Amino acid sequence: MFTVFTLARPGTLADELQSQGVRVITPWIETRSGRAARIMLAFRILARSLQLLLYLLAQRPDIVHCILPQSYWLAAPLAILAGIRGRMMSRRSLNIYLDHQPTVIRWLERWLHQRMSAIVGNSQAVVDQLIREEGAPADRTVLIYNGIDTAAFLPTRSSADMRRSLGVGDGTVVLCAVANLIPYKGHADLLAACARLDPTLDWHLLVVGNDTSGIAVELIRMARDFGIAKQVSFLGSRDDIADILHAADIGVLASHEEGLPNAILEYMAAGLPVVATAVGGVPELVIPHETGLLVPARDVVRLTDALGRLIADQGLRSRFGAAGQERVRKTFAIERTLEQYAQVYDRVASRS
Repeated sequence: MFTVFTLARPGTLADELQSQGVRVITPWIETRSGRAARIMLAFRILARSLQLLLYLLAQRPDIVHCILPQSYWLAAPLAILAGIRGRMMSRRSLNIYLDHQPTVIRWLERWLHQRMSAIVGNSQAVVDQLIREEGAPADRTVLIYNGIDTAAFLPTRSSADMRRSLGVGDGTVVLCAVANLIPYKGHADLLAACARLDPTLDWHLLVVGNDTSGIAVELIRMARDFGIAKQVSFLGSRDDIADILHAADIGVLASHEEGLPNAILEYMAAGLPVVATAVGGVPELVIPHETGLLVPARDVVRLTDALGRLIADQGLRSRFGAAGQERVRKTFAIERTLEQYAQVYDRVASRS
């Protein structure tokens, strides 16, 4: 039986979990924005810590599994304090985020690594970095790739119908970038690369994702200044990703850093060829010249060349897309990921 603790107010996923019988425990005090939230931050952290500690002492779970850095900093020390022997952490990105944290956080993570029953990285690049740079115990650090439910990426409407709803013509090659609008996702590089494309090419870029960093206005201005505003659509957050991907021709990710991006798995599940930057675990997903093309991060010229090559070659797009779809089915199916997590949980629980 699983119980999920959230550090912030629950989102739509909480309803889905609860419908499956998973208990979701939310903060006593909801997270709010603005000046009052900053003033109340210390109080909220204290209240959340007390709420979690009381739960751990009362329920004595077999395993406490921390996912994402903030939960690690809060829950792992409390699990140690409560005497919970089964302790896990999942790292889903490279450790570049530590560059913006105080030294005490770096020390805390290294200290916690030694006290985890298991540490899970979602790419070999993440696992190698944990062991090499942060001293994570090699015998307790394991690789479990993100998995994807390929059945969830079957379209619910025709590609032609979806294109019409997006205002895209049948003969236009559609590029799709699914990523929240965060500077490190490289949207600015992608717009600059698109602006350099051969003007005879017929293309349209769909940008899908929440404006979590408040950069949408700047990106829209960039598209206008580059003279490509009519060829770029900012769609915001969407719940019809599968239909959008099946209406597209190329999946793009221009990130400066990544762990193992689900967006690329989604592109491949939908049968799209991929153009992406070779960062983090991306080269573990995309096989160059077989399922897509990889370019160095921040290299606008190389990104333009890769996009132009695929826009101009329908046969290459079809070949890469089919190979990527097969690769996802064989290597990154959600069933495989669940089985690997179950094995780790069983091993940790048996030792606790």
